[in-house]
Amino acid sequence: MELYQQMSYELAERLTRRYSTSFSMSSRLFASRIRPHIYAVYGMVRLADEIVDTYRGDDAIAQLDNFESVVYRACKQGYSTNPIVHAFALTAQKYGIERELISPFFCKYADGYDDRRIR
Repeated sequence: MELYQQMSYELAERLTRRYSTSFSMSSRLFASRIRPHIYAVYGMVRLADEIVDTYRGDDAIAQLDNFESVVYRACKQGYSTNPIVHAFALTAQKYGIERELISPFFCKYADGYDDRRIR
């Protein structure tokens, strides 16, 4: 499990670096022990953002709802087969990121999706 955990955080960092040069550069201002957790949060947010901004299927809202459920389940269990979500779940458990902090984020995306895509 340790290898999977390490690989999950490495993938979150790689995703962050590929998608946002400025964010990944600014994350260097944080202590090295904190950075993997910053990348994990960014990674989870980035995946949700891909559903909202890139995915064009008719089931996009269902995809977003499903992803939200996967995130909550991983946070509760401390495990996900999705390595980015896995890293986020471990970070959420370590730092007490509860559903009350995550839910408004998904609500914002769902509202934005309704406004931009459904019309």
